[in-house]
Amino acid sequence: LDVECPCSSDLNHVIAHVASALTAASRGGTSGGGELSEILTNTVPFPRIHFPVVTYTPFLSVGQSHHENVSLSDLTRQAYQKGNTVLSVDIPRDGKTISSTLLYRGRGVARGDVMRAVQQLRTQEWLHSVSWTPCKIKIGINRTPPPDPVPNTEMGPVNQTLLFAF
Repeated sequence: LDVECPCSSDLNHVIAHVASALTAASRGGTSGGGELSEILTNTVPFPRIHFPVVTYTPFLSVGQSHHENVSLSDLTRQAYQKGNTVLSVDIPRDGKTISSTLLYRGRGVARGDVMRAVQQLRTQEWLHSVSWTPCKIKIGINRTPPPDPVPNTEMGPVNQTLLFAF
């Protein structure tokens, strides 16, 4: 977001967008899963693994949101980048996934485009999963638009978002 010194209200807005994306399926408009209980069941298959990591994309400033058009492939690729994680983790470098959930949100999200983006993702050499299970990716599509940002904040409006939990 290019915020030199973020304050608590900036962080609260980011957390609110993440929570909204995570619970959007409970409020309707979802096809293909994505309920919070399903996410927890599929993302955390073992009781001793308690810490799912969440990323959210796109993080666009007000200036960027007016001229950038982010495709579903770009959203999917950005979900695995360090700058979009809620925790400080570099997924391709530091971690392996057991399973993951991709929750797409927005009016223009088409299932075919999502499937192509995920297929492209699976061919990436930097995507590592544990050796004893294939990389499982659960997909949820919510056709309701993402919430508008709160006025006087750094986050710009976007048409589509992606929440990635693993």
